[in-house]
Amino acid sequence: MCLRPSTFHKSSERGVLDTVAPKTITVSSPPSHILLKKRFHYASEIAAGTKQAAIPRAVPGKDISFYLPKVAALLECCEESFFRSRKLTDVFDAVANGNVRKLLMYIREFLTSLHLDTGKIIERIPDGYRIPEHEAVRALLYGDFLHFDPENSPFVNLFDISRADRREHFTRFLALHFLNRVSTNFGYSDVDELMQYLCQIGFTDEHVRGTVKALDEKQCCEYLLPSHDMGVTNSQIRCTNLGKYHITHMAPLFQYMDAITIDTPVIDAAVRHKIQDVMTIRERLDRCTLFIDYLNECSESIQDGDAVELWKETYQAVQADISRIRSSI
Repeated sequence: MCLRPSTFHKSSERGVLDTVAPKTITVSSPPSHILLKKRFHYASEIAAGTKQAAIPRAVPGKDISFYLPKVAALLECCEESFFRSRKLTDVFDAVANGNVRKLLMYIREFLTSLHLDTGKIIERIPDGYRIPEHEAVRALLYGDFLHFDPENSPFVNLFDISRADRREHFTRFLALHFLNRVSTNFGYSDVDELMQYLCQIGFTDEHVRGTVKALDEKQCCEYLLPSHDMGVTNSQIRCTNLGKYHITHMAPLFQYMDAITIDTPVIDAAVRHKIQDVMTIRERLDRCTLFIDYLNECSESIQDGDAVELWKETYQAVQADISRIRSSI
């Protein structure tokens, strides 16, 4: 029987499996860029008619039409884009967390997202167009919604709060940073060490438990034994690929900060009234600048110099990204 490690541990603890003498064989997943290249190549051959396969039937209408040569061209563009751009592939590696089945599911969601302008891509293919990283990030951030929805997006709002405490904006952000840099056992750290670190900064035990639970549910961190819960002595936890991607790639991006601006409760009434639902890029840049300035002001309430410095680095990176976008429009 072939099982994932998490399934094996969970089943053995529940008594489903006889684990007197288990034999473990590790089968690594194939490199994503090669896997996707072959998948897209196979699909483009079907669309071009060079390979026979049954195509699912659908009723063409105003929202869907069939023109397989264009489909083949789009899939060929995807094939080259994912094979040539490691940054593009890294987006899907992060949200899939090493699960190839989820990787293919998110690729499907990306290709069918209303935020992906396939018409623009097809028009620019003759010029050697390659799908950029930000197209994938946007499609996965929003899905089929106009605004960011943390319940349906694979990404989490790092700066969400549950109480009117300015410091709580940074609990998830600092928790992932701690797990990413402190590890003692194959990337795992003691849960007690994480709780001690966050409590020393000033967060309550209850809030820390809720924060780690939320990150675990969004697969930004994981326990060594999945059935372990907070409070288990010497339980181990680590930051997943998705969690690392949040703090190293997503948080410094204007695109991410812009998406979570509407979803994040703002305690300062003066700032809250200025944050409106806007659509143009210039208005969104202004709104995002207002939002990160607000977070920067909130960071002054954190009684830990290293924690504040972690945020300052992200704050400066977002500022630089905003300046870059302003200069290009």
